[in-house]
Amino acid sequence: MALLDVLLLTEQRALARARALAAEHRYDDALTALAELDSERADEARAEVRAEAVDHFGKAAQRAAERHEGPRAHARMERARRFATPELRPRLHRYSWSLRVRQLTSTRAESMVQLVQRAEAERRRWFEGDDPVEMVDTWATESHKGVLKAVGELWGLDRLPRVDELLFADDAALIAARPAVAALYPDDLTTELQALGPGFVQAVLLLAAGRPDRAALPLAESPDDVPIVCFERARAAHLLDLAPVAVEALRGFAAHAHGHRCIRRLHTAVFLAQMELACGREEQAIQLLSAMPPKDRGGRPALMLGRMLLDRGELEQAHEVLRELVHRQPELKGAQQMLDEATKRMSVSL
Repeated sequence: MALLDVLLLTEQRALARARALAAEHRYDDALTALAELDSERADEARAEVRAEAVDHFGKAAQRAAERHEGPRAHARMERARRFATPELRPRLHRYSWSLRVRQLTSTRAESMVQLVQRAEAERRRWFEGDDPVEMVDTWATESHKGVLKAVGELWGLDRLPRVDELLFADDAALIAARPAVAALYPDDLTTELQALGPGFVQAVLLLAAGRPDRAALPLAESPDDVPIVCFERARAAHLLDLAPVAVEALRGFAAHAHGHRCIRRLHTAVFLAQMELACGREEQAIQLLSAMPPKDRGGRPALMLGRMLLDRGELEQAHEVLRELVHRQPELKGAQQMLDEATKRMSVSL
C-alpha cells in the first residue's frame, strides 16, 4: 500500500473515531484522536467537535438553570468555556448571556427585571440573528465617541471599538478602560468605580455605542447604592422607553449622591423632571424644576416649566420664570412669546 494511501486511511480512521467519541459527548477524547492530524479536514473536524461541545454544555447549563441548580449550571458553562475558540465566542456568549438573564430575573428587584426584559425584547425586535458590530443609531443616545476613541487607543485599535469587541472584551481589557470611563463623571462620584468591576465599564461603553439593550443587563447586575450606576441605569431605561424605571433610578441617584448633580451637561433634576412628566406626574416635575437655581435649570427646561405653570393658571410664577429666562437667553425661540402671553394674561386677570 502506498504511503499516501496509508496516511489517508489513518486520517479517515481518526476522523471516524473522533466523530464516534463526540457522539458520546467525549469531546476531550475526540480532540485527542485528532491531535496528530495536520490537514484541512482535521481542522474542520476539530472546529466541529469544539462547536458541538459548546452547544452540549451550554444547553446542559440552561437545563440546570431551569431546575434552579445554580452551581451545576455554572460548572457546565465552565466546561463549555474550555472548548470555545475566538470563532466560537459569540456562541458561548449567547449561552452565558441567557443564564445571566435567568439568574437576574429570579434574584433582583422587579424594576431591574423589567429593564432587562424590555432590553431583551427590543434587541430581538431590532436585531434579528447576530448583533451588528458597528455603532448604531437606533436609540438617540448622546455622543460618546470621545470615550470610545480613548478606549480604542488603549486597546491598540486605529478606530472606535466595534460592538462585538465591547461585548466580548475580557476583564483585563475592560479594567484598562476604567480611567477613560471615570473621566465621564465628576471626581467625587468615581470613588466607588474601582469596586464596580468590569461589567459596569462594559455597560457604559455599550451605551456609548448606542446599545442600551446590551447595557441593561450589566447595569442591572451592578450595585444599587452607587450614584453613577443609578445615573446610567436611568439613561438606559429612558432610551428603552421605561420612564418609571428611570424615575426610580434617578431618585436613587439623588439619595446616594446627597442631591442632584450635573453630569456631562445633563442635570439629574431636569432629567428626573422629564421622566416624572413622562409618567404623568406634572406636579412632581414642577416641584423639581421650580426648586432649581435658574442657571442650572437651562433654557428648554425653563420653557417647559413656564408652559406648565401657564397651563395651570399660576401666572405670577410663570411670569417670573419666563422673565428671568428671557433676560438670560433672549435668543431662545418661544421664550419671548411665552413671556408676552404671561404678561397679557396677568393684565387681564387684574
